[in-house]
Amino acid sequence: MCSHDGLEKTQVLDDAGDKTPLLKNPKVSEGADKICKFLSTSSSNSPIESLLNGASVDVSPTLVVAVLKKFSNAGVLALSFFRWVEKRKGFKHNTESYNALIEALGKIKQFKMVWALVNDMKIKGLLSKETFALIRGDMRGRRRLRKPLMRSRRWRSLE
Repeated sequence: MCSHDGLEKTQVLDDAGDKTPLLKNPKVSEGADKICKFLSTSSSNSPIESLLNGASVDVSPTLVVAVLKKFSNAGVLALSFFRWVEKRKGFKHNTESYNALIEALGKIKQFKMVWALVNDMKIKGLLSKETFALIRGDMRGRRRLRKPLMRSRRWRSLE
């Protein structure tokens, strides 16, 4: 269920400012692989939060982005992981983590959730040109949805 598409090109920096791409950073790569494998292979009916609480993983913004990108084709798991991390004491999502989740949710056409995330980003001052490019790209691929969404009050309120 974990997708490895495009991760080799990811250039998000780790928390120490290391310029090594995510997959070249062994600590980030191993942590992301561990979480991804753990959630993908779990046969438990337990909520994802319970499973993650049982895993001993140090969460960093870079690790979160790496996991979300690995779950880019599993939007529901990505969202569950995002929400779990959000509840961790002292953790705050950044623009990159929001964008990674928006991309995953856009792939499964969860546009209401995407708009909710965009609104959250706006409130927190995290909107970026990359966010707008992601949204436009998702809409462009779904022509019948693009025009109504681009004309919507939500879109105009973000410009």
